[in-house]
Formats: sequence, structure tokens, C-alpha cells
Amino acid sequence: MRDRRDVIPPDEYARGDDSPYTNLVARIALRAAAAAARRLNRTANLMWETTASQLPILFDASRQYHPEYVGYAGQLIKQADVVMLSYPLMLPMDAEVRRSDLGFYAGVTDVDGPAMTWAIHAIGYLENGDVAVAAPLFNRSFANVQPPFGVWTETPTGGATNFITGAGGFLQAVLNGYGGLRIFDRSIRLRPYLIEGTTAVRLRGLRYRGVTFDVITDARQMVVALTARESALLVLTLGVPVRKGTPTNESAQRMIKLGGTATLSTADLREVHLIVSRM
Repeated sequence: MRDRRDVIPPDEYARGDDSPYTNLVARIALRAAAAAARRLNRTANLMWETTASQLPILFDASRQYHPEYVGYAGQLIKQADVVMLSYPLMLPMDAEVRRSDLGFYAGVTDVDGPAMTWAIHAIGYLENGDVAVAAPLFNRSFANVQPPFGVWTETPTGGATNFITGAGGFLQAVLNGYGGLRIFDRSIRLRPYLIEGTTAVRLRGLRYRGVTFDVITDARQMVVALTARESALLVLTLGVPVRKGTPTNESAQRMIKLGGTATLSTADLREVHLIVSRM
């Protein structure tokens, strides 16, 4: 096992050994380098994968949560840290573990910390389908916007101005939280929810693997429209949707050509994957 000692993780109040966030980022970077080498027909350094596999991701099985570092005992934290394992790092975890992380760290986060923290919490709860819990956290995520020009500050009462981290967290809560957007090697996933108080949401100009598309969601349906493509041979395939509590629905799989749309009922839709392919 390879330890990373005396690390300052995303939580700027902290300093400790084997930050799960830091170790996971290192693991992702090492494996990305190995994957890039394979793609370029180069020989990857064997130590990259060996080191990646030996980096520990701390987990307390008795409390079903990830401690922020070795010996962490509930000290006050400044901002989102462990809760970013699920998103944006996409560490696979059970819904209950994600919920434990979110609940625990919400209770020890400085109320005067950066706004992006609550955007990350909203995204985590939306990943679990806890829409009612996510709504007040999403609203809290833009509490740092200051009048009259809507400029973001680091904290609700001031700090750094034009704080892009906070604005970015808010935007990701819309796209990756309520839109459920996740990018994978061979597909892009959508898991749509409506923002509290809205009747419809339109995500415009999403680009993926040479195609551009819009996604329009309301209480009844989700419409995917292919608006542009880099090659006449590219099409967007609506992968097999995943329905709540039922097997996948093969009949809903379809191909979308330029200018075309595909419509799905959102009544029991859990998620759908989009795949770019060639005709």
C-alpha cells in the first residue's frame, strides 16, 4: 500500500495522510496515462497501474462513510471534499454510502464556506434520486450571488469576488445534477429531473464525439434533438433507456439523424445513454 502523507486536500482547513480525494485523483491520472499509452501504441510504465492499485481510499465500514484523512474525527471543514468522490470523480458507491457521506459532511461544513459545496451536495442527492432533499441545497448553492450585478463571492458575506468556482458549481448542479449528465468512454448519460418551480428545462448545444444536440425535459417527456455534426456519417443513437424497477425497454432504442428528434416519456424513466455511431 502506498501512503500519501501530510496532504492538504480540497478542504483547505485540513492537513493529513491519505486523503481519499487526493488518492483517487492520483489513481485516475495514473490510469489515464496508461490508457493514453495504449491508444498511442506505446508501452505504459508498469508502475503506473501498480501504484494506482495500491493507493488506498479510506472507508469506515462500521459508519459506512469515507473519513477525510487518517484519524479524521469530525473536525470542521471549509468546503466540499469527500463528497466529490461520487461527483465529479465518479467513484462507484452504494446509494446509502453516498447518503452517509453527504449527511455527515453537511453537518461539519463551515456555514461561511464557498458556495460550490452545496452544489456538490445537491448533485449527490440527485444522483440518488432524492429530489426533495436536493432542492434546498441547490437554492443554497447560489446564495453567494451579490447584487446588483450578480457577481459571485467566495462566501455569503464576502471573500474573493467574481468567484468562478461558485458559479461553476451552480452550473454543474443544473447540467450534471438536474440534467444527470455524465460522460463515459463510449456514451453520455442523462438522468433528468425538473428544478423546483420550473415546468421545463432545455439544455442547448451539448457536444459529444462530433455531434451537437439539445435536450428538452418537462413533466411528461424528454426530447433529444440532433442539431449539428462534424461528419455526414455521424448519427446519435438513443441507447436502451433504464426504467424504474423494470428491465430495459428494447423497443425505445432508436437512431437520430441530423434535424431529427427522439421522444421518451419521463413517467418512469430513470436514465438513458446516448451513443455516437457511424451510418
